[in-house]
Amino acid sequence: MEKFQIKFQKTGNNVNPEAPQYSLSYKAKDDIKAGYEILSMLKDDESFVLEVSSSLILSPKINPQQYVEDFVKQVREMGLDYKIRQNTVQSRSFFSQFFGTNKTATQTTIFVYVSDQIWKDGLFEKILPLHGARYYITNNDTDGKEILEKLDQMLESEKRQYFKMIVYHAAILHQFGISSELLNEENIKGLLKLK
Repeated sequence: MEKFQIKFQKTGNNVNPEAPQYSLSYKAKDDIKAGYEILSMLKDDESFVLEVSSSLILSPKINPQQYVEDFVKQVREMGLDYKIRQNTVQSRSFFSQFFGTNKTATQTTIFVYVSDQIWKDGLFEKILPLHGARYYITNNDTDGKEILEKLDQMLESEKRQYFKMIVYHAAILHQFGISSELLNEENIKGLLKLK
């Protein structure tokens, strides 16, 4: 087990229901291993749906669209259940608005169902997204295709009620954002083995 330090705190967010209720930061020698182990504790024995979106990528050094496309290839090679959503969005940069250019970009999002067994096999650790991903931890649901169909039809508020926990992880920042309407702070600390 990777040795790492965890700082867990309530965010104090009572205004924006889409923002995390808790934040978790960590220090470790191996970012990927530590992130994988913390996710393992949070998900416990549950499956999850992983969302990787070009709009969630945090690094300016990475082409977000290419990053997601490469991830899609890896998911396909593993034979996992997934759904892809692509949208064309208008550029909102200052310069495009100032000069009146109508530049558009494609945003790609992939939702991948990852069973507890696949996660525990350790194969997924090799393709763990480093630059921002969202994990929808299920509540005893094991039908991946059905969960992906349901997720596609849900509003953000419905996702928070349906899933046991929603976790945003940016490994490059050593940071997690955690939201749950089903678990309280003590439950989450218990999963993390914090006092």
